[in-house]
Amino acid sequence: MNPTASPRFTHRLNGLLTVVLGLLAIAYVWLAVVGARQSYTPVPLTDMWDGTVDFYRRVSAGDAGIWLAGHNEHRIVLARVLFWLDMRLFGGSAVFLIVANYLLVATSALVMWRFLRATMPRREDAMLRAGTFLFLLAWLFSWCQEGNLTWGFQSQFILAQLLPLAALLALYHAGVSTSSSRCWFLLSVLLGVASLGTMANGVLTLPILAAYAAITRQGWRRFLVLVGLALIMGAAYQRGLATGDGPSKLELLRQQPYQYVRFLLLYLGSPFYYIARNVTPHAREVAAAMGAVLVIGSALAALVHLRRPQGRHAQWALVMFLVFIGGTAAGTTLGRAASGEIHALASRYTTPAVMAWAALAIWVVSFVALRGRRWHAAVLVLMAGALGVGMIEQKHALDDQADKHYEQSLAAVAMGLGIADDAQVQIIFPFTENALRLARDAAAANLSIFTAAPWQATPTVIGSSAPALPGVVCRGNIDESREAPSQQDYVRIRGWLDGPAPDTEGGALRVVRDGKVVGYGLIGHSRPDVAEVTGAAAAARAGFVAYVPRDQLGHPLVLLGAGCQLPAVAPVMAYRETVEVPAPGTKIITEAAVTPGHPWLGKDFHVSSYPGMKIMASLVRGDSDKGTLRFTAHPGDAFYYRSGPTVGRQVIQLDDGRLGSAKLPLAEQEWVRLSLDAPSLPETFTVTLVDDGDGWGEWSAIAVVAAAPAN
Repeated sequence: MNPTASPRFTHRLNGLLTVVLGLLAIAYVWLAVVGARQSYTPVPLTDMWDGTVDFYRRVSAGDAGIWLAGHNEHRIVLARVLFWLDMRLFGGSAVFLIVANYLLVATSALVMWRFLRATMPRREDAMLRAGTFLFLLAWLFSWCQEGNLTWGFQSQFILAQLLPLAALLALYHAGVSTSSSRCWFLLSVLLGVASLGTMANGVLTLPILAAYAAITRQGWRRFLVLVGLALIMGAAYQRGLATGDGPSKLELLRQQPYQYVRFLLLYLGSPFYYIARNVTPHAREVAAAMGAVLVIGSALAALVHLRRPQGRHAQWALVMFLVFIGGTAAGTTLGRAASGEIHALASRYTTPAVMAWAALAIWVVSFVALRGRRWHAAVLVLMAGALGVGMIEQKHALDDQADKHYEQSLAAVAMGLGIADDAQVQIIFPFTENALRLARDAAAANLSIFTAAPWQATPTVIGSSAPALPGVVCRGNIDESREAPSQQDYVRIRGWLDGPAPDTEGGALRVVRDGKVVGYGLIGHSRPDVAEVTGAAAAARAGFVAYVPRDQLGHPLVLLGAGCQLPAVAPVMAYRETVEVPAPGTKIITEAAVTPGHPWLGKDFHVSSYPGMKIMASLVRGDSDKGTLRFTAHPGDAFYYRSGPTVGRQVIQLDDGRLGSAKLPLAEQEWVRLSLDAPSLPETFTVTLVDDGDGWGEWSAIAVVAAAPAN
């Protein structure tokens, strides 16, 4: 800014910029809070099933050791206290946990404020101090941390950075206070020890505190106390923790140093990936560059203090926190880099980087403040501009997540029913077999979502007596029957149902036959096509998926939900899908079964060739090719299928759709065997494969037994 500007003008300009920063901070926090509402689901997600629900079940059963047991490489003792409170007092709804996450972030902002007061104590810096705090408040609530803000399991991720920073602040006060030095030191020690109950990086806190105590010359007694605790608590922390198998992480680092350095830089610059991805395709490069800026900035800060080790103890505390985050980043890099750099950009990993950038910002601003008030406006303008650009990402907090929540709820329904639908269940837990066991134990103990609709009914609903059928008939249809992967007994039926009360019992849908419930599912998936056809806005979420036994296909059923009933017949499932290399077999369709005039005349993209097999494909000149192939089949017959990297308008029809139809699967990586073995299929029927896709990568191919060569 102009160094000759009058003090009055400068003061007014700084005041205006502070107001702008205040408005931006309010907008950031408000969007983050609204985003929590948008993102909320009562369904436990991934680690919450074993880390929260099953943890509480085991504690209730008398397993006291679970409090200190490892969760992967972490001991999440403090988070477990919150988990227990949520389960005990609030039924495991996770609302308490999400509120706790936001309160912890707010506490982080207060600790940052105390550092601002310590690093810029002069009265003439009040405006800059306030503006910087408002900037940091917005920064700490930035939506790049969505995974840690809105997921109830993530309080330990926030605590793991908050407690070390608070411990350094307390130790700073212990070094400068004259009347309550011992109390501040005791608080620092307690926070340092508590850090070990957050995550694995908590073991760095006591050594960092010891180093800071030595640098700021707080006496050999304090130094020895902190070193002794660091050794004792560090050894105790590691005792009983499982060690990872596989090659040494250090050996992998030696073999692929570039991969690890890039992961580290992406990790430290990850918040800027989320900002940059909205404006450039090179967001990862931006993140890596900003990670390098953080490393260089932290190193320069350390060098400044090493040249002048005395004084500026508050700034020294910030430097030591940057060292702590550096150790955290290095540990995460060793543990995760081999899994791919995308993990460095995971939302849950942005919190350490966000906190590090906040600490570096305070350090930089505190030195700018020493250069006089004429520089204050430039700093405030820069911060306001940064928040303005970041608002592009922050607005994603308003994104509609209804379909995402529907899929999560449906996954919980499958778990409650005990149906091993891998693709659905793994939306909320990575291992299907363990997921079904955890759900079974939770339901038996009457915990979490199994005390509320629509999941409460799932353990016992199949085979139960159907409720009285309402007199209102729904509008709706069963569109298709699809296989539930890895599940032999049940299939998925999909369609839409529009009635007067779509949210009854949480959107539960019962499938009834002869007075018994034979299937169960959920209404509530988006169907804008239905809303357009019916003219009813409420029908936009009339889509449903339900699980029914395979032997119910083709029989008269009644769909019961949304305050109405719909008599319908679930179409016979078009196929059963298994991955298999094409080879002749007694039940494989032959080339002779293909109706003359209805073959696909091209080759598949890979120009496949298998002994004894004939390849027919829709791909002749390019992806825009379309075509129809028809053949005659019998129950139990099968054929091999492969498609391009995208699908959408590839369909199979049985007897021109009268017996059922379905979309053909995506089979880009491997051929799949499609078996036509529904129990209600007639003795002979026709199969029509329609490839109506003309977009990039939309092609289809089948492999059938080749006709014998003519003599």
